[in-house]
Amino acid sequence: TLNTDLTQTTIDAWRLDVFTGRTNVNTAIANITAAEEKVEDAKSDLALAEQELALKKLGATEEQIAAQEAQVKESEANIQYYQAQLKKSIIRSPINGIITVQDAKVGEIVPANTTVVSVISDGEYQIEAFVVEADIANLEIGDAATFSLDAYSEDEIFSATVVKIDPAAELLEGVANYRTTLQLEEEDGRIRPGMTADLDIVTAERENIIVIPQRAVIFKNGSRIVRVLRDGNLVEEIEVETGITGNRGYIEIVSGIEEGDVVITAIKD
Repeated sequence: TLNTDLTQTTIDAWRLDVFTGRTNVNTAIANITAAEEKVEDAKSDLALAEQELALKKLGATEEQIAAQEAQVKESEANIQYYQAQLKKSIIRSPINGIITVQDAKVGEIVPANTTVVSVISDGEYQIEAFVVEADIANLEIGDAATFSLDAYSEDEIFSATVVKIDPAAELLEGVANYRTTLQLEEEDGRIRPGMTADLDIVTAERENIIVIPQRAVIFKNGSRIVRVLRDGNLVEEIEVETGITGNRGYIEIVSGIEEGDVVITAIKD
């Protein structure tokens, strides 16, 4: 027979032992689970480390290199962009010189195409002239020129040299002109900025030649004809070969007439 004479104290003691045992089991299970997670983490770390080691041994992939190069180019483009923006915020004179006019004030808004600063070059003076398209083909860099100034006598002649011819034409009163720059041969204290010059550019030179007024040459049946007065007031039409044209209204005659011939420039009706 079972002995059922158990005291309440004994029963409570057993219950406590059971509860304690279950708690210990749960704690052990939790410790095992945590340990297993740590093992998995360690395995992941190991796999990652092995992958990184393999990449280091193999070097960077082409995709990684291309991505880094693209990033570098993007950074360089950003630098150039901000440098360009910075340059736009600064007004720089295209020449070295002395500021003669400064109308802008700090903080003032300046409309477009408004002159706010004027600068006079501290270097050698230059002349700017516009040459019509009919003459520009004869003009070359290095051509010599002479000029006079309206401020002085026409006998005061100065020298200059063509140093620049703009490739693009500018329309002046509907006619194509080319901006031409000439450099003065010598410094002269009498020359000042803004003066007006009467300019002659030498594009070709001939000596000991026959020249006649251009108006004496007429075109007839595709030929150049000059009318010469012979003895007895007879007019003879002679075909001629022309050469260069001067700036004073004269043209060179290469062949057809001789020195001493009387050339008719116009005939009254």
